[in-house]
Amino acid sequence: MLLGGGRNQDFKTEETTAFETTEFLQNHLEKFLKEVVIPDHQYAIALRWSGIMAMGSEKTPIVKQLSQRQFCAVRLSGMGVALAPEIGERVAEMI
Repeated sequence: MLLGGGRNQDFKTEETTAFETTEFLQNHLEKFLKEVVIPDHQYAIALRWSGIMAMGSEKTPIVKQLSQRQFCAVRLSGMGVALAPEIGERVAEMI
């Protein structure tokens, strides 16, 4: 299971360029997982990560080929987890 999001719960703290998780958001996501997604089930967290939210004046993600061997998928406006499957397919087709 891939779970992410919730940055709107503490947007000021999450408005950062540091690649590190925050205790508040990790606790928020774990509570959501435990109480809403899979209540009454044991689970183990295999990996935690953080990213930098890329916002722009437009909401449309940028998905394009930059060079013969480079592609980008950026400006997902805080919706990277939700958009990842579709964006991944687009980049795969481009390759």
